[in-house]
Amino acid sequence: MLYYGLDIGGTKIELRAYDACLQEVYCKRLLTPAQDFQAFIDTVAKLVLETDAYLEIIGAVGIGIPGSESTTTKRIFAPNIPAIDGREIRSPLEDLLKRKIHLANDADCFAISESKSDSVENGMYVLGFILGTGFGGGLAIAQQAYLGSNGMPMEVGHTPLNMEAYNRLNHHNRAPLFGCECGKNGCLDRYLSGTGFEALYLNEYNESLPAIKIIEQYRNKEAKAVAFVNMYIDVLVMSIAPFVNIFDPDSIVLGGGLSNFEEMYALINERLPNLCLERDSFPLVSKAKYGDSSGVRGAAMLALDV
Repeated sequence: MLYYGLDIGGTKIELRAYDACLQEVYCKRLLTPAQDFQAFIDTVAKLVLETDAYLEIIGAVGIGIPGSESTTTKRIFAPNIPAIDGREIRSPLEDLLKRKIHLANDADCFAISESKSDSVENGMYVLGFILGTGFGGGLAIAQQAYLGSNGMPMEVGHTPLNMEAYNRLNHHNRAPLFGCECGKNGCLDRYLSGTGFEALYLNEYNESLPAIKIIEQYRNKEAKAVAFVNMYIDVLVMSIAPFVNIFDPDSIVLGGGLSNFEEMYALINERLPNLCLERDSFPLVSKAKYGDSSGVRGAAMLALDV
């Protein structure tokens, strides 16, 4: 048996096929039809069926989505992908693929993947945060996703900015109140993501720079970039500290594009414990071992032992 993991993103859909030992045997990507529901369903089905044909096997399918699926209506909450937001995708995909599919939040898939890693010393309770195009969070308990009663747990990106973080942004009396695709204002998704990182820099200095350029200037010790990164790290740790207190994880891992900013780990690990309740051992925040492929690996793991 082979296990297919699909990672659904706003710009691309990636499929990776794994054997029972989680060794990758195949990979393919297609652009995401983010505005057209039927085109979206057809694209996912095409990826799976073409992989079946190439590998000459009927693979088990797990899908990670940037949102959640209602346990009752089966409708998807995914404001970043209008084509599927508010629609059911499980039944039409199962009808086309002639097999059961397994579906979970992409950050939950990420946490599951990282919990099954020899770089995670204690992997019973793994809290994962994705700092990518959006900001997401997932919790894996004994290598299983925590699903909640409605299938909508860990929507940390749609948690409001807390007062302490807001005050840190308001040091010039111009803290931004960013609108979110979910319809609310002040969601963490708009501040902690890679796009949020850039938007905060623009708000701070009235200058638009890509994240990679800001990080380059930080590494060159340019004053504005150093001050900005310190502010961003403060806002990040102030925002994730409540989740550490709530879930008491033994490991915390970061993924997404900003997780490649290596210098931030020392800053986070220095500051985060000061904002959390004291405990016998504090989890170290580390970079995801499996990098950009961790979410799709976790999606495949949804079907691994079913």
